[in-house]
Amino acid sequence: MKFLCIQRDCPDGLLSKTKFLEVYSTFFPTGNPDKFCNHVFRSFDGDNSGKIDFKEFLLAINITSGGDPKSKLNWAFTMYDIDGNGTIEKDEMVEIIGVSLIIVLFWKLENFKIQYMY
Repeated sequence: MKFLCIQRDCPDGLLSKTKFLEVYSTFFPTGNPDKFCNHVFRSFDGDNSGKIDFKEFLLAINITSGGDPKSKLNWAFTMYDIDGNGTIEKDEMVEIIGVSLIIVLFWKLENFKIQYMY
């Protein structure tokens, strides 16, 4: 499994979308997490620079792994509000739920295969 080494993988301290997709996809070796990763990346890239700086990276880790409920809700809203207009339309909801379900289904399939292979 590949992990991100900031100094080696991001010597300028900025995480590109390409590197983010590369690292994130190692957690889902089957399936295609690109669409989901694009939405997650967009929600982490707070200044819309196309890269995640170290501060954005730390904030993202904090929110997703143990942040307070309000912070998690704000992050989730940002991920669902694809066009950034402050509202979540039906097509945005369908898009995020659709790509999320694909990730979950591939993850469950992978775990099912592992469970019954060994």
